[in-house]
Amino acid sequence: MASDVTVPNLIVNGPLLDAPTIMANWNALLVWINANVLQLDASKATTSILTGPNSDPISANQYTRKSYGDNLVSSSVAAEAVLKTAGDRRVGATLKKTNAQTINSGVATTIIFDVESDDTDGFCVAGGTTMTVPTGLGGNYVVFGRATIGSVINPSTALLVNGVVVTQSSPAAVTNQPCMWQGLLAVGDVVTLQAKQNNGGAAGLLAGDGAILTIYRIAA
Repeated sequence: MASDVTVPNLIVNGPLLDAPTIMANWNALLVWINANVLQLDASKATTSILTGPNSDPISANQYTRKSYGDNLVSSSVAAEAVLKTAGDRRVGATLKKTNAQTINSGVATTIIFDVESDDTDGFCVAGGTTMTVPTGLGGNYVVFGRATIGSVINPSTALLVNGVVVTQSSPAAVTNQPCMWQGLLAVGDVVTLQAKQNNGGAAGLLAGDGAILTIYRIAA
């Protein structure tokens, strides 16, 4: 905790004061301020945790006290427990493409994924092309797909359900092509991701981060 500010000279009514006496007090104030007062550019930080008002934030620019954050976490954990008990837990999976794959010009090519992650219920396997809705897990899903193709003309991606395109990105001169779809999926429905380009020759997915396909249920 910072010490109280003090000045070296006591100024009283009556006698005339010389400049050094007054300046000594001002300089003492200046030294204390520079050493202890928080700066607008945050160059001077607090040495202990600030204590805020005994109320929760109600507008965008108010900072949050610890009890408010703790309550949010507790509520989230409780809600997750209720969802799991009710049989409406979050389910889904993510497939990633990290190795090479050729996309021929003018050909809609199904992505072959090599990395499986966050698979809650056996939606997919690494080395495959599909996400399949498992038994008992039909419902309303959000599906996101993205393919990153090398420098080509008008690349695009498409999401397919049971072989039928349900959404696709607009061909554009951007190598990173995302698309997203929300809808009902039944048990056994199959989701795939395709990429296409019109460069006039073969092109490849970018190594390391070529594509991703994610599927998650938002309601049973």
